[in-house]
Amino acid sequence: MMHRRALSHPAWEGVGANAFFTKRILFDIPCLYYSHLPAWSEMGFGGPAGPHGYVRMELDWRDPREAAEARPVVKPALTIQTIAMRTASRIGITVERGEL
Repeated sequence: MMHRRALSHPAWEGVGANAFFTKRILFDIPCLYYSHLPAWSEMGFGGPAGPHGYVRMELDWRDPREAAEARPVVKPALTIQTIAMRTASRIGITVERGEL
């Protein structure tokens, strides 16, 4: 009804659709979304410190209740020897590791 300018309650007098959208909706929707715990988890926020506060403030130290940060698994680089042994086994040649 607001888009037709047909709001009849006195509280809406003087509030245009543009002001309502930019001053209310654009403020309220993100606040509502980020006030829920699943949104906190999605962005990696563990929540407020709570009444006990943060115990360990040094770099990379975690409180006992905090989860460790997930780190990507790094695969070791292939050596020329490993590549040569794989290639040899694909074409049917048996090579011992010390022979290369």
